[in-house]
Amino acid sequence: MLENSPLQRLREQHPWPTRRPAALPTNWNDDGGGRKMLTDLIVERNVSVILEIGVFFGGSARTWLNASPNITVVGVDPWMGAPWWGRYANQKKI
Repeated sequence: MLENSPLQRLREQHPWPTRRPAALPTNWNDDGGGRKMLTDLIVERNVSVILEIGVFFGGSARTWLNASPNITVVGVDPWMGAPWWGRYANQKKI
């Protein structure tokens, strides 16, 4: 990987947290088969980077990370800090 690649710059600007977030990834199984389709494409095309908009609790990201040891998943989700997510997590026992 090039030292000054866009992915490297993104990693430097937004480093992985030193402490794991309290909410654990959740595996939702009602996606209509979309995860399986994307997982198959990851393997077939040797995908190395995915940008996921709307990560929620990370179930899809975990699935894609398990599909390939060479993949990087960049997750963007603006709901963190919104007042509803804590209540939702408590209600679902996440």
